[in-house]
Amino acid sequence: SRTGAEGAGEDDPYRAEPQRLDVLDVLQRQPFNAGSPLSLLVDSYITPTPMWFVRHHHPVPDLDPAEYVLRVRVDADAGGGGAEKVLELSLEDLRRNYEAHTVTVTIQCAGNRRKELNEVSQTQGLPWSAGAISTGEFRGVLLRDVLRDAGVGAESAPSSRHVHFTGADDPFDASIPIRKALDPYGDVLLAYEMNGEPLPRDHGFPLRSIVPGNLGARNVKWLTDIRVANEVAYSTWQRGLAYKILPSQARQGSLPDPATLHSIQELPVQSAIVFPDPAAPLSADDDSVTLRGYAYSGGGRGIARVELSADDGDTWYPATLTEGADQPPDRAWAWTLWEVDLPLPQTARLENSVTITCRAVDVAGNSQPSIAHAAWNFRGVLNNICHSLQYR
Repeated sequence: SRTGAEGAGEDDPYRAEPQRLDVLDVLQRQPFNAGSPLSLLVDSYITPTPMWFVRHHHPVPDLDPAEYVLRVRVDADAGGGGAEKVLELSLEDLRRNYEAHTVTVTIQCAGNRRKELNEVSQTQGLPWSAGAISTGEFRGVLLRDVLRDAGVGAESAPSSRHVHFTGADDPFDASIPIRKALDPYGDVLLAYEMNGEPLPRDHGFPLRSIVPGNLGARNVKWLTDIRVANEVAYSTWQRGLAYKILPSQARQGSLPDPATLHSIQELPVQSAIVFPDPAAPLSADDDSVTLRGYAYSGGGRGIARVELSADDGDTWYPATLTEGADQPPDRAWAWTLWEVDLPLPQTARLENSVTITCRAVDVAGNSQPSIAHAAWNFRGVLNNICHSLQYR
């Protein structure tokens, strides 16, 4: 079944919200935020669109595609040659004048698995489980092709440091480094389709940025404006603490100046167990258990291996990497799925309880930390500690 905003009054900014599946793991209704259902997350490599996690900061805009215009602005001192340049494009312009590209991309909220950090100490933000992540096929035009027509290319990059994306859900904006925007292997898209259909409203209709390998907040939905500038975007989601790399000792009342901190762009290596559900009982006769899950690393770094342990890390068993394992190791924009038939220690059968832990290593040798305190931060972002579940 589906839920929406039935019964909302005319003055309610959420009166025109899209319909959504009840199966989503809803954390907040207004604005709507919900995780993908973990029990179904790796049933298919491409996450079915209705099963995608949803991360909103405001009511969902309702834009008319016939009236839609994307405005691309190049600041005078950022590649504009001493004068501001402006390019305006309709959806039809984008479809007709630019070559279309399709890229399979995993998008992950920086707050994915924040809930686990709350067990160490309370963080600030929605208590996401491991379902603030999904994978889709996005089709659109390359950002660098559009920037080229606005007069921005590799030769202007030294004076053009950042590309801003602004959505119709004002005041949300975000920016990425110019080198990512112009990288011929970076695959940054201005996408108008998702999983073979026009973008749904919950995921940015009619146009959104897709920045493979970067956190979800840089993949701006309902895109209306692009700006090439010498400074980062202005909103709190870029300049505030929301998506900054915070020191673990920072606490409410002693938080550092956000201007002194690095903004999150690429995400660290990550993995999680999503099957079976911990609520499903293990049989006392079982000498092994079949597990499945996902692994992902930002920046296009492929997954080298996934390992699991049922004895507090004394013994690690390699999982079989399945779909996604054949991605180019330096251009792996999507997750890698894995599965394993994990032997259970005798203590698990005797005690009818076992804690199973997974960890991933990417092709750069980055691995997941084993201690939760090592990943804790006030905002609860970038949690990539080894993922553990208890089965009984």
